[in-house]
Amino acid sequence: TPCAQDAHGGVSLCTVCLKSRKVFMHEQRCYSKKELDLHNRKGDAAINDDAPIEPHQKCKFCKGQLFFDELALALHVREKHFRCHLCERRGVDADRLYYGTYPQMEAHFRESHFLCEHPDCKDRQLENVFMTEFDLQAHNVNVHFKGKRGKAGKAARQINLNFMVGG
Repeated sequence: TPCAQDAHGGVSLCTVCLKSRKVFMHEQRCYSKKELDLHNRKGDAAINDDAPIEPHQKCKFCKGQLFFDELALALHVREKHFRCHLCERRGVDADRLYYGTYPQMEAHFRESHFLCEHPDCKDRQLENVFMTEFDLQAHNVNVHFKGKRGKAGKAARQINLNFMVGG
């Protein structure tokens, strides 16, 4: 490696920079343990012709996982975590769109949207949640109760209309 060890053997390279920083190996920067922690949190200033290094970004869902920059973090979050498409459609802030696991997002669906709990929809992730209660009721009529007769069919076809007339 391009780093010479100090008397305590505490000089190393930043593994995040090694993966993502587009420079030759001998151009990578070396850090003591204390310097590496500071580098991860605060970044580095420019040195000669070498561009500054921005602070590395932490994923709020993955403990201790660092990313080279905001773009790398955004790509990771999109690939590994779960985005609420209904909140995105509503224009909710990007930092409140994502959930670390599907069960966390499913809890959000129950709290903020209308989730179909019918057994046939249990494994239809992202297809079984609706923006409005009316949309969920229409889904139930068209998917789960289509062709049903008797009291169950009649009850399923009843739509609750809750609206206010303001003045």
